[in-house]
Amino acid sequence: MAFFFLNEIKPYEGYELWTRVLCWDEKWVYTVKHFVKMAAVRPEGYLMNTGDGWSSWFWSKKGCATKEKKEGDMNKAGKNVIFALTI
Repeated sequence: MAFFFLNEIKPYEGYELWTRVLCWDEKWVYTVKHFVKMAAVRPEGYLMNTGDGWSSWFWSKKGCATKEKKEGDMNKAGKNVIFALTI
């Protein structure tokens, strides 16, 4: 696992951890994790679990940005949005 620190995370500064699956093979699952400034970028949706097992996972757009007010592009949000990433 490799960490790349892009910006300083100040003490008590809020951040969100975004995880994406890049690929997988017979043995491993490869993910990338972004440490993103709290509430700087809104995703288009969330994958959520109700706690009833694997069959209870669902995609939700509740509380997310709409197409008219889309904020999901981290490039448009500014330079200091991503604090670190790990692969």
